[in-house]
Amino acid sequence: MKKFIISLLFFSILFFCYHSTNQVLLFANNASDSEIQLVINDRHLEGLLTPPVILNDFTLVPARDVFEELGARVDWDPSTRHIYIEYKEYFILLQIDNSVALLNDAPALMDIFPQIINGRTMIPVRFVAESLGFLVDWDQDLRTVFIDTYYQEQPPTTMPPPDSPPSENGAQPSYQGIVPARDISPAPLVDMDFPQTDVVGITMLSDIRQAIDISTSSEISEVRTSLLPDNRLIIDFHNAEMNTTATEFTPSDTSAYRQIRVAQFQVTPSKITRVVVELQSGVHYSITMSPDRRTLSIDFQRNYISNIAHHSSSVADYITITGTRAVALNVSHFSGPDRFVVDIPFADITQRDLAIYSRFVRLVNASAHNQDTVRIVLELNERASFSVDYSGNSATIRLTEATHRNMFYDNTTGVLRLARGHSALHANSLTITDAYWDRQTIITLPGDFSGMYGFGIFEINDHNMLAFDTQTINGVTRITASSRRILAVTITEDSNYIYITFRHPREVYNRIVVIDPGHGGADPGTTSIGGVHEKYLVLNVSLKLLELFNSSSDVRVYMTRRSDTTVSRPARAALANEVGADLFISVHMNSAAPNQAPRGTETHYHPDADIRGGGFNSAQMAEIFQRHVQGALGTVDRRLVRGAWDVLTMTNMPSILSEIGFLSNPYEAEMLKNPATQMQAAQAMFNATMEIFNNHNLR
Repeated sequence: MKKFIISLLFFSILFFCYHSTNQVLLFANNASDSEIQLVINDRHLEGLLTPPVILNDFTLVPARDVFEELGARVDWDPSTRHIYIEYKEYFILLQIDNSVALLNDAPALMDIFPQIINGRTMIPVRFVAESLGFLVDWDQDLRTVFIDTYYQEQPPTTMPPPDSPPSENGAQPSYQGIVPARDISPAPLVDMDFPQTDVVGITMLSDIRQAIDISTSSEISEVRTSLLPDNRLIIDFHNAEMNTTATEFTPSDTSAYRQIRVAQFQVTPSKITRVVVELQSGVHYSITMSPDRRTLSIDFQRNYISNIAHHSSSVADYITITGTRAVALNVSHFSGPDRFVVDIPFADITQRDLAIYSRFVRLVNASAHNQDTVRIVLELNERASFSVDYSGNSATIRLTEATHRNMFYDNTTGVLRLARGHSALHANSLTITDAYWDRQTIITLPGDFSGMYGFGIFEINDHNMLAFDTQTINGVTRITASSRRILAVTITEDSNYIYITFRHPREVYNRIVVIDPGHGGADPGTTSIGGVHEKYLVLNVSLKLLELFNSSSDVRVYMTRRSDTTVSRPARAALANEVGADLFISVHMNSAAPNQAPRGTETHYHPDADIRGGGFNSAQMAEIFQRHVQGALGTVDRRLVRGAWDVLTMTNMPSILSEIGFLSNPYEAEMLKNPATQMQAAQAMFNATMEIFNNHNLR
């Protein structure tokens, strides 16, 4: 397995280099005999001011022209030379002349760095497009790059996929409902020339000041800030090294921001320490430097809700909430009785009640929910749908007749009730698709039930559930449940209702395994003799292992990836922790390139005594997996290896990382590319897992 962290630092230092615009321009003009063509979803992209160019066998394209055409959002910061690309749940940060990119905050090494060519920002098309989940192909004869955005991952074979991909019907991350934070700093920060410093501390204040103080060991030379559309505040300390005791900080007594993260963003040609603050929607902040230039402060200003007004039309009720600053609303639906709860973070109000005589709302109650949050409760006369419009310092909640009906959700028990009426609907006629990768559950009904359940979005927005979206397409009604976390479903019924209960996976499944195919997407892993990337081979083994579990056991399996996509190492561990897995299996293949001699199987583990599981630990798990995998393949026994990989140290259950064999060894490389060998490895891992479940108490 490629040691990514070491490689990242190594390549960042040795291969980080610059090209002047004139040099790149000259090279680009001589790069090819004919212009490179771009085809997106079978349509030629024409009229580009700067055509694609090939540099060192890699194709660069104009960032904004191409990726906005693909549906992504592209932003450019000339002061830092950063390119921000956002698409659905993906966020990519690039920098001119920097070969290290950030994919959802995880570093990834590019084969070629973004550059300025003919005054235009040019970026590597394959790296970025594949990082966004698109398919990319190159036809040498036609000198054409093909990009297909319609590609979607297929769900695991445990559930039949719907007619259309789940992600097309469900709620996707967007910035539509986000009120931008606002920088009200009194003056811009001034750059000065000082020796390198260390970022040594983060102090979160919530007494007289609501603030964040970032301290350094000596004078700060240069700071660059930018606010992303999702209200992440990026603060880059130039000529600075990270030297904090922690990398993540979570406030306990303020709602001005949710989290702070610190990382060493750049090593060469100069060091940059990056601080990311996840700001609350609509918050006002100011950034100042202390006189001695050893502290950078972010101070927050609280909002005050000055007015709540109501008016009605023939079809809607309108509740307008006004503050001294822009108001950000978090609206949730609660039942028993029906009501909307509106929370406004980092705000104050004088308690008040407003009696209303209208179709939907009968009472508005506003008060300080806690020292940091205003809560406004709208008591309803009947069920309603809502939308929120923002204008200046006001937000207006528009309540209209609900388009969904005969469905009820209990926030306390997590139960969705579907009234049966006189229909022939039965619990066993429902099809459940667990689209856990999108935090969605799709409930497919046996026919057209739009007359019974209506259509549209039933907003919930509580601690577990976001919304239920009812749609009828081609005569089939589907209810898509979008949740904040991965949930499992049980279904019961009586004569009046079908009860769909959403619960934590451990409450539903007795045995849970997470399979982690290593690498993927922008991270290919190591490469075999013959040029096959590790990421493809370990995915093949993992999918075969998934099939064995689905066909031969009662084990519920979750996958960290199901196709060639980029997943950060912390995200892999986070998924396993979220579902409460009993075991975590990370599948890899080894390399000692350029040395072709090493061969054999080894299993990595992190010593955790018996703190995880019912007295069963990772060392025991590793011993069982090593015995089964090495024995089945007849490879050299390289035994157990103590490791500190993120997927081993950040998981809360017994975890192993299996290095099946060496792709740098000619014999084992050919063997590991053989589907029969891949099946042998999968069968061995399955047998090892079942031995553990049958002989050890994991709960």
